[in-house]
Formats: sequence, structure tokens, C-alpha cells
Amino acid sequence: MPAWQAQLALIKRLFYGAILLPGWALCSACQWTDTLAYPAVYYNFSDEGFLSRDILQTKGQSRMPAALNENLARKKCLQSATQQARERLLRVCLHTSLAIPPSKNQTLGLAQDAFDSDYPVQFTGSQLLIAEITYAELLDQSRVILADTRSRENCQVVLRLQAPAVADQIRDIAVPPDLQNGWHKSLF
Repeated sequence: MPAWQAQLALIKRLFYGAILLPGWALCSACQWTDTLAYPAVYYNFSDEGFLSRDILQTKGQSRMPAALNENLARKKCLQSATQQARERLLRVCLHTSLAIPPSKNQTLGLAQDAFDSDYPVQFTGSQLLIAEITYAELLDQSRVILADTRSRENCQVVLRLQAPAVADQIRDIAVPPDLQNGWHKSLF
């Protein structure tokens, strides 16, 4: 073997042994940050449900009421849309706690259809009131992250609940017996 090949082999061994192996060992201990692992989650305003392990998001939409004062009409529209988003958030919480499976007929098309197929049970007003009381502490952590009033006909609100392991927190809350026994009556 010529001298230059022996030197090249030695350089390769030193390079692989001294630089690459320790670098690989150090990088294997690294963890992804939220910024790298979920770059699009924080800017996603179109999807509903669990966006990640820590984020639950719902939307509400309402029609602009006919009023003389435009600012008052926007305020009432946003209140109504926020209430709708909160009710949808309660639906997700109840489906998660009660382990209600999504509907088997998946629909392609409107966002409302997709939400209804993922969370098929329509709960009554009294059931939603009980759920609101049950999940009050968790729901108080939710925030409006988008309030869109650009259209003169309707407005939209995106409500987000961001907490560590939010699905596990929802499952850990004890569901009252009224909700445990009565949900199957509402199914289709």
C-alpha cells in the first residue's frame, strides 16, 4: 500500500472516530423543540379538534345582526360566534371523556360536515350546561386567537385551548352520571 493511501485511511479513521461518532452521540440525546416539531400548528386557524397533544381548537361562526350601530353589531356577532365555538369545544371534551367514536361515514366537503362526522353526537342544552359546569376550570383557559369581522354579513371566531396534555386532562375530569348514561340517546 502506498504511503498516501495509508495516510488517507488514517485521516478517515480519525475523522470518523473523533468527529462524527461523538457528534452523533450528542445529537441523539437532543429533543425537538415545539418550534421545530409543530411549526404550522400555531398558525393553523382552519382545522378543528386536537391540533397537537397540547392544543385543542374549535371555530364558531355567526351572522351579523341587522343593527344601526356597526360596532354594536360586530360585538354581538363576535359574542354569538364565541358562544358557538365554546359549545363545540364542550362537544369535543364530551366526546373525548366518554370515548365516543367518530362517525363511520367520513365526508369530504364543508368544515361543518367534517366536524359533525368527527364528533357525531349532538348534546342537548341541559347536557351542555352540565358539561360547562364540569369542564369550567379547563374551559376558562381557552382563548380567542382569531376574531374575523371583515365581512359585513358574518363573523368568525377561533377558540383555542392550550394546555399540557390537554386530552389527558379532559379524560381525568370525572363526568357526571347524567352525561355518562344519556349520551347514546342523542346519537342520530
